[in-house]
Amino acid sequence: MTTPVWESALVAAFVAAAVSLGTLWWNTRQTRLDRQRAVFAGAFAAVADYREFSFIVRRRDSTGADRSMIHRDLSKVQAALHRYEAMIQVEAPSVAEAYSELLAATRRIAGAEISKGWDLPPAQGDNDMHIRDIDMSALSPFEIAFLDAAGRHLSLRP
Repeated sequence: MTTPVWESALVAAFVAAAVSLGTLWWNTRQTRLDRQRAVFAGAFAAVADYREFSFIVRRRDSTGADRSMIHRDLSKVQAALHRYEAMIQVEAPSVAEAYSELLAATRRIAGAEISKGWDLPPAQGDNDMHIRDIDMSALSPFEIAFLDAAGRHLSLRP
């Protein structure tokens, strides 16, 4: 008994459609994951930028020229932190809690150092460039938690 040609064509069409739909799903998923990787990396970079202001504020010069530039740049970083927090909440709610905790801890620890830095006198020379009394190690567990949450979200099997 032979299979009619139309049945073979129908099976081939179904197989081609399934392959096409599978490829479309996979490419869409990869595009979404690439976008989310970029969001997570940018969010982590914004936190690192904020932390760096603990040092930048202390290293400002005594002329006051740095003050407005530092303030402007810090405002930009603050805006980025808010933007990334909202983006992660929309893109990956499962990661948002870990990012919010990282952000809160960073603001608490680094923010206090930034505030303290403004109260200290500006840098007078090269010796003032060495800052050894700032310790951000308490942020490590929050960073690890965020990176772990992001990794789980981006894995093949979340």
